[in-house]
Amino acid sequence: PSLQNKKKVLDDKVRAIQGLAAGGSVHSYKVLQGVVEDKSQPVEVLTAARKAMYQTRKALFGDTPPAEEA
Repeated sequence: PSLQNKKKVLDDKVRAIQGLAAGGSVHSYKVLQGVVEDKSQPVEVLTAARKAMYQTRKALFGDTPPAEEA
């Protein structure tokens, strides 16, 4: 794969994450969570997904952090 093709795929993934964040639903949050857990994704995608998860969680549930599991 060419470098230009890799860049396009990366941009498409980041745009998809932005779209999920704009959706602002519980389902979007769960999909974003799955992306964050997929460590095979590029760093840029993981970072965008974490930010989008935070924004979506804040929109859905307010500023409360997620409950820690014991």
